[in-house]
Amino acid sequence: MSLEAAILENTATMKALIDTMTALATASASSAPKAQAAKAATASGQTTAKVVEAAAPASTTSAPAPAAASAVAVAPASTAADPITYDQVSKAITDGVKANRDHVVATLAKFGAKKGTELKVEQYADFVAALS
Repeated sequence: MSLEAAILENTATMKALIDTMTALATASASSAPKAQAAKAATASGQTTAKVVEAAAPASTTSAPAPAAASAVAVAPASTAADPITYDQVSKAITDGVKANRDHVVATLAKFGAKKGTELKVEQYADFVAALS
């Protein structure tokens, strides 16, 4: 395989991957069967190109490169699997004090703390949610 052919193949695979990631990001609950199809295809030893085809059909038009690149660069939202760090709590407190100090103090009191460092790690997520 020549270098040019390898580059063309990789480019096509990347475009298909970007299209798939964009489709999955915008899909609703009906995307679960597609993800299962992709997992099954991977488990059966299919190549990446075949997995992409199984996950989402190729579109007839391709998205502009800048838009596709920005779709890939978007960070996923925090989930229950992603633990909140004290840095995030500290930032939430700092931002909250600028907006409404009394609300932050009252929220800390609800969690039995006078300052952020007195919060337990298990309380971080609930505390940040309560400040929002």
